Amino acid sequence: MRRVISWIALATLPLAGCPSEPDPTAPQVALGPQAPGTGDDVFLQLRAPGFLPDGSVYASHTVRWSADGEGLSELDDAWVLPAEKTTRGVTYTVEVTPQGEEEEAPSATASVTVVNTAPSLGGALLGPLDPQEGSVLSVQASGWTDPDGDTPLVQVQWLVNGAVVAEASGPGEVDLASSFFARGDEVWATVTPDDGVETGAAVESNHVVIGNASPTIEAAHLDPSAGTELDVFSCVADGWVDPDGDPDELRVRWFVNGTPVSTAATLDGTLFDEGQAIWCEARPFDGLVEGPAVLSDVVVIDNAPPSVVGAAVVPATPVASDVLTVEVSGWSDPDPSDVEGYEVTWSVNGVVAGTGASLAGAFARGDSVVAEVVPDDGQDQGVPVTTAAVVVVNSVPVAAGVTLVLEPSPLDGALLLTAVPDGFADADGDPEGWVYAWTVNGQAAGADSAAFATDALQDGDVVTVTATPDDGLVLGAPVTASVEAGPFLVVTPDPLAFGDLEVGCDVTLPLTLQNDGMLPLVLDDVSLTDVGGTGELTLPSPPAQGTEIPPGGSLDVLVAFTVVDATPASADITITSNDPTAPTLSTTATGEAHAAVDPANLVCVPNEAPVAIATVLTSGDQCSQVAITALGSWDPDGDPLTYDWTIESAPAGSVVSEAAFVTAGPDVLLFEPDLPGTWEIGLVAIDAPGAESAPVTASVTIGAGLDPNNQGPTVTLPTPSITTITATCETGPYGPVCPPCAPTLELDASGVTDPDSVNTAKEWGLVGTAGETIAASFDGGTATVLVPTQTATAAGQSTSGTVDVTLTATDCEGLSDAASVTWDWECVWN
Repeated sequence: MRRVISWIALATLPLAGCPSEPDPTAPQVALGPQAPGTGDDVFLQLRAPGFLPDGSVYASHTVRWSADGEGLSELDDAWVLPAEKTTRGVTYTVEVTPQGEEEEAPSATASVTVVNTAPSLGGALLGPLDPQEGSVLSVQASGWTDPDGDTPLVQVQWLVNGAVVAEASGPGEVDLASSFFARGDEVWATVTPDDGVETGAAVESNHVVIGNASPTIEAAHLDPSAGTELDVFSCVADGWVDPDGDPDELRVRWFVNGTPVSTAATLDGTLFDEGQAIWCEARPFDGLVEGPAVLSDVVVIDNAPPSVVGAAVVPATPVASDVLTVEVSGWSDPDPSDVEGYEVTWSVNGVVAGTGASLAGAFARGDSVVAEVVPDDGQDQGVPVTTAAVVVVNSVPVAAGVTLVLEPSPLDGALLLTAVPDGFADADGDPEGWVYAWTVNGQAAGADSAAFATDALQDGDVVTVTATPDDGLVLGAPVTASVEAGPFLVVTPDPLAFGDLEVGCDVTLPLTLQNDGMLPLVLDDVSLTDVGGTGELTLPSPPAQGTEIPPGGSLDVLVAFTVVDATPASADITITSNDPTAPTLSTTATGEAHAAVDPANLVCVPNEAPVAIATVLTSGDQCSQVAITALGSWDPDGDPLTYDWTIESAPAGSVVSEAAFVTAGPDVLLFEPDLPGTWEIGLVAIDAPGAESAPVTASVTIGAGLDPNNQGPTVTLPTPSITTITATCETGPYGPVCPPCAPTLELDASGVTDPDSVNTAKEWGLVGTAGETIAASFDGGTATVLVPTQTATAAGQSTSGTVDVTLTATDCEGLSDAASVTWDWECVWN
């Protein structure tokens, strides 16, 4: 600030009484202030004027200024040295010379030296205003003033909670590192201006309170980095930083295929499935605030291999005829969509004997059999388990039954009961043997023999034979048959049917009465009762009362059918005899009729069943084409025939079924046997009225070995067009009602060709995106892709999916081909 100084002029006082005229006197001058700064104006003070000899004051004065002896002509006659003309450290001198008309008086001088001016500050700002631990605090001085123009410099004293923690200096902004304070501390600074010579008055900055610092993490990753539904995943933070030193805490949100599913610390297989993508969102938390969230890497869940606890061969004590299977326990697969499956390898006496779910025909008595079971879910295999060994034991022989036959002895004609056992079977191939035991009325009788003499039997005696199969080592389960001594009437045929005759025919058929008992059969009566009321069925000459039929003998009773019209005829035939088991026995007789085609040439023979004949045309090794013809079959009535072919027996392990049969023309069967050995193919011929022949079989022996020149199949599939189904939503009483949508795709295997095979195995595969499934026909010839029912809650919604369908065809020798197509479908609601 420029100072203003008031000068006081002294009055001129005359000098009287002087004897002589004095000399002129110099004025008295002074400069003020005595120690001016660079910001001060310097004022000239005339304390006493110069006097003329006559005692009067000079009328004027000249003023000359100099700086360190150098004149300042621009300030001539100036009574004020302005501050802007001064410089610190320079001595300024003023010379004042009185001026008058008569003469000049002596001059007077005064000098001052300009001293330093202390700097000053307008204020100080500490920032940032909302600091956290970890922040660097800065104080910025403002309003610096220094007339000397010195370089600004400040001295800073930092205070934390009122205590000085650091001192520093700088040109105008001074920092304080975060190591000097912590969360909750109050921090401020005092700032003193310093021009290098002296300091000015200190100012105090604003106060700040240190807040909590948000934690941060650089990245996040999943541990483990890959896994299955068996694994538990953790979200791991990388590069955790918290300036406050707070304990590490992580808040986690888990995503499965983009959908948030959990906020737990870990994620296990209960919340995700095979093929799904998982990741985590990690947010650092220091107990007060969360830091910025970071997403982890993405892990796609792999398939988990299945496992089993154990396996056992069933049955545990097998015989050679058994079909061995494996009973698996403890199947486990974490992937719910996987299908339980196994690969089984069978070993007999340490040598691999087969693969598959069962084993038959590959072992004999005394062999040791084990199975290795590998759990398989279609993608991965688990750890195999091996069953305990089972030893094949002796097969107990079996018998289907025993029949008692009454026949005369070939030696003397005596009537014998002969036991005829049947169905002896022994899986070990042991020779057939039997042990017989006979009883009469429960009492042992007769010897261990297949024949029993009946001459001592009385009417009503019950004869029982027990036949026990014997393989030379053990006895099997016995079979029994019993017969009561006495007459035993057997009527054939029962019923008696004339069939369909032409009107006008008059025919007879025999009704045979057979005595299968051991005593004579005496007929009391044979009579016919007309049931239909037509009178067309009659007994022309029934046997007389008392007619006797000897044991083993028979008697034919003729029944006549006189066809009068097309009305069906029926009658009951009643036979009474001394047969204690059936004193009265009834059977029926029926007849059908139709108008004669040619009344002059009546056809009075009922329809007869055809005769089937099967002839092998070609055979060879496995997978070669076998041809069997029914061309030799015939029908007594000349009716056209159709044929029913069946597999009566095939080598163990064969998978060929009647579905693989192919017909060439009306009477030739073609098929490809997949295993060497003996094949029995059954044939039944059927005539136009539906009568079936007795079944016959054709035996085909197939050799081992495959065709080296076999050509594989070729598969083509037509590319399906996109299926779009549009449905219209309606407004119901409770809101929009949208109809369901379920697209389907029909495919067939007509594009499968094979130049040298009559049949191929077809397998369809599907990979869908929206839960689609595939349903194939029994023989694989067609397939339908089924889309689950899609629904909507309002118009404007849509769903879509993409399906990849593969058809694989494999011939008997294992050559295969495949073709794939893609089908897109869409459901749209408007």
